[in-house]
Amino acid sequence: MSKYHKPKDCDEVKEMSQNKATTGIYRIRPDGSSNFLVRCDMETLGGGWTVIQRRVSASDFFQDWTTYQIGFGSVDTNYWLGLQQIHNISTQGQYELLVFELGDVKSKYELTVDGYEGTAGDSLSHHSGQPFSTRDKDSDSYGGNCAEIYFGLREGPHLGDIQHILQVLDVSRDEDKKKATII
Repeated sequence: MSKYHKPKDCDEVKEMSQNKATTGIYRIRPDGSSNFLVRCDMETLGGGWTVIQRRVSASDFFQDWTTYQIGFGSVDTNYWLGLQQIHNISTQGQYELLVFELGDVKSKYELTVDGYEGTAGDSLSHHSGQPFSTRDKDSDSYGGNCAEIYFGLREGPHLGDIQHILQVLDVSRDEDKKKATII
């Protein structure tokens, strides 16, 4: 990989390495943003997946808005990539689901889900159009604060369902779509 050109996502890491990259930590630079570290999964469904959430042990995902916006944890263990980083990645093109588009800060990182295909059942589309919520910023349309009720991201309003879907989804392969994942 050239030290001068930073890939814009993990799929490009895979391409630039001629399919020789292994699962691990890489520096990417999405279009129009600064570079940052991500974990790339080079094993699941052919590799090239950008991991946006990882929980391998007990950790505190009950965080405030700003912390979710900028990201937290360590890409080596438990982490959340960050709403702004996910926005920068997901607006570069069409990404495969693991798959959603995250709006910008003005929309409160509104989730857009479209075009579900698979056999797992669509339990995510009803979250489309909902803004992101945290313990200190209840932005969704639910009567209570989902982040408080479910104690953070894993079981929380949008991404708890994404986590479940990723575990059971029969993902179709479309090489024109980019890849992002939560594991």
